[in-house]
Amino acid sequence: MTRILLVLLAILLPILVYWLYDRIMKRRDAYMGPEPWHARAPWARLLAAGVALAALLLFVMVLVKPTAPVGTYVPPAWLQGKIVPGHVEKGAAP
Repeated sequence: MTRILLVLLAILLPILVYWLYDRIMKRRDAYMGPEPWHARAPWARLLAAGVALAALLLFVMVLVKPTAPVGTYVPPAWLQGKIVPGHVEKGAAP
């Protein structure tokens, strides 16, 4: 779930940055007059930047993912009336 949210954030981040920039420019244009070059939003470029950012994020997540602990996993067990939580015993993996 966290990865999905990170990818969606990466896709939407360029659009959010453009929206903030556009708001600032419109406020400035109220004093200086409008400029024609930012009359339309560049949706294709914004979407492409978001997809590229998401791909880069996924690539980094694959490179940085944590490795599994070395050892043998012992599942939770019921011993002497108490639950012993699962853990990893160090040593050679089976």
